[in-house]
Amino acid sequence: MWWPSKYLLSFSLLLNAHLGFASVAPPAPLASQNPLTAHLAPYLKTIKRDLWTYHFSPRTTLGIPSKGPVDSKTDMSHFIELGVDAFEDTSLPQDPALAMGRGLYLANDPLESRKFGKTNWALLEITLKPGTRYLDLRNGADYSEVDAGRGCPKLVFEFFKSSGPCRKLLIDALKELRVDAIAYEWWQFRAQFAPCNPHRMYSAFLLTNRKLKSTPTRLFVSEFPDHDSALEDRIFINSIYARAHSPWDPLWPELLGKKEPLDFSNTVHAKLFGCGETKEDLASEI
Repeated sequence: MWWPSKYLLSFSLLLNAHLGFASVAPPAPLASQNPLTAHLAPYLKTIKRDLWTYHFSPRTTLGIPSKGPVDSKTDMSHFIELGVDAFEDTSLPQDPALAMGRGLYLANDPLESRKFGKTNWALLEITLKPGTRYLDLRNGADYSEVDAGRGCPKLVFEFFKSSGPCRKLLIDALKELRVDAIAYEWWQFRAQFAPCNPHRMYSAFLLTNRKLKSTPTRLFVSEFPDHDSALEDRIFINSIYARAHSPWDPLWPELLGKKEPLDFSNTVHAKLFGCGETKEDLASEI
């Protein structure tokens, strides 16, 4: 299906992008007449630690050269903006294959969405910072019912797949609640690797706020310069591939002999949503 080129994104899950010490943000007094606002408010939480999330795309989709090394510190704020613009554009027809409609999806480990990068891949790492507000729609909250009238659907996830007035109702509610991202249950490949919690709930994030364009990012491709400021990050990612029961080869075979970081286990638990056993990592019942 064709849609405007400025929204050409790889909607991997990626992110089909789990946390540690989440708190349910007390809903502010709502003067809104939007029924979705009150319905979604109890699911609002705030991230309490840095989380590393991952988005795979073909290189050309990210607007970078099709070959050759790139600086890991390349400014990718425009790509994040385009993802949120796509999410907010109520005129775009929705693709039923996309879990939560058009937008920028983030996987919670660098394996889950690997297939979306295809052969000539690029991997964008986006850090979600403490204070990021997200709706936790894991544990089936996306299948909860809300009566919004206006001929709109009954189930929450169907609003994400809608266009026109019903999607605007959703976007207005998210802005009233100052939501930055959506966490929802998703798995593309159920990647298992030690020491990540083997019983984790697989999930992804969908970004909904342009302010996240200023969040820290790192960009990776298969080639890398001799003096690479992101070498330790590559070794960390490679170590996950080496440990996982996965059909995918490590991203950088030439780094396989490198010793994995001493704090590898702690980093997995601390930085990858769902891999630890904190309240943020576990989806709570409302």
